[in-house]
Amino acid sequence: MQTAIKAQPVSDAQSPMDLVLIHGWGSNENIWAPLITALGSAFQIHTLELPGHGNNAETWPSRTERLLEAWSQSLPPQAAYMGWSLGGSLALCFAQRYPERVSALITLASTPCFVARPDWTLGMSEREFTEFQARLALDTSSCLQYFSGLQAMGDTQLKEVRRTLTQCAESAPADASGLASGLETLAQLDLRDSLEELNTPHLALFGAEDKLVPAGVAHALPARSSHWTLAGCGHAPHLSRPKAVAARVTDFLIQQNKGCSRSRNKQQVAASFGRADEYDRAAELQQATGHTLLNSLPEHQTDRLLDLGCGTGFFTQALAERADTVLGVDISEGMLKRAQQTGAVAHWLCGDAEALPIADSSIDQIFSSLAIQWCENLAQLSTELARVLRPGGEAALATLGPDTLWELRAAWRAVDSKVHVNRFASPSQLCTAFAEAGLQVICATHELQTRRASTVIALARELRAIGAHNLNPGRQTGLTGKARWQQLDAAYRTLCDGKSDLPVTWAIDIYRLRKPH
Repeated sequence: MQTAIKAQPVSDAQSPMDLVLIHGWGSNENIWAPLITALGSAFQIHTLELPGHGNNAETWPSRTERLLEAWSQSLPPQAAYMGWSLGGSLALCFAQRYPERVSALITLASTPCFVARPDWTLGMSEREFTEFQARLALDTSSCLQYFSGLQAMGDTQLKEVRRTLTQCAESAPADASGLASGLETLAQLDLRDSLEELNTPHLALFGAEDKLVPAGVAHALPARSSHWTLAGCGHAPHLSRPKAVAARVTDFLIQQNKGCSRSRNKQQVAASFGRADEYDRAAELQQATGHTLLNSLPEHQTDRLLDLGCGTGFFTQALAERADTVLGVDISEGMLKRAQQTGAVAHWLCGDAEALPIADSSIDQIFSSLAIQWCENLAQLSTELARVLRPGGEAALATLGPDTLWELRAAWRAVDSKVHVNRFASPSQLCTAFAEAGLQVICATHELQTRRASTVIALARELRAIGAHNLNPGRQTGLTGKARWQQLDAAYRTLCDGKSDLPVTWAIDIYRLRKPH
């Protein structure tokens, strides 16, 4: 079996990442044209056509495994995969079958289970699906026109989206046999378990007004999957908002490729937080996260507790009520001076989480809220946590995940190529470091929170107030002029959800660790 694949030329001479695009049912490779234009030359793009669709005249195989095997013989040795609707389901199948070949997975308006089951209410009812199959068998052309309307329904760009879908379908019509087989495959696939077991980084994109794949599917995905729902979009966000989709996809893939920064200057980090004079007033997110973390601690009284990255000591007093002895450790002397003024009963120490000034096996519990994301060496951090914990001791850690501030990162990328936003470690990187240090992960949660900012300047001021502004090498030094702020604002607003203020994503990852006896 041959597979129809077309590689798009790129102008970037630095071996860009391979990205495979798989279209949805009833479509063909031409549907990706607006997104490919928006992506520019950042990727080496390969477009793949399903059997019986577009220019691929091959017969749909009787078993999905045969289709995946055919792809494996033609596609790059390793690539990121992005699939739309049925294409997303098949991309997930490929990632499950050939995990070493898939560096990252992006699903667009896709669901792990399209048809409803007794334990799955987010799918199309079996009756509706059967009626759609009957409509296809009766009149293929009429069915495809009806399907174009369903895909465009609810989209603010309804007419334009429907026109593009219709033109694409007419440019290279799918044959009736391929369409019928594709529907059968869609009905049979139930990939919920596959998604739970998936270790590949996954981004799921949804249209808020999608009438085929409800946006509620996002909340049924595994917690480690990143997701974004685009307001005002139906089943084809890549047609109505190609620039926004391209920005999110680009940021996600670049973060997976680069990982977190490993070269922030510790002295600069300490000084940055030491200058954050209005930290407690501005740190609403930090305080909410700390309360969540505090509530996750065991209720029983403990002997010695470490407040790691204690900052201004906001939570130290509450921790003192749970332990006989509390140690407050922070890398910033300025923060510790403020902490000492709270009156909390604690021993204050200036120290680095990667070189703790604490004796071996002397701590029963570690509490650390939004501090370890500033560490450079995850292996050393994990080793230190394991060293100071007593056997059977536990750590409760809250940190920032790689999706944090992705909108700001993507907006700056449209302005220049400098580093403007901090990058943070992924859950897989952290869990690997914890395990190698001998720490057991007994619980992990990952949550995306959306806050709002009135303008990009207001957001920059908020980040500076909490000491979390850009500390990466390669950052711009000096002042940002009015014209650049205007450019940044315009780029940011292409990612907006229709409201007057700006959405700001924070990824909050919480871990409970235990040192074995």
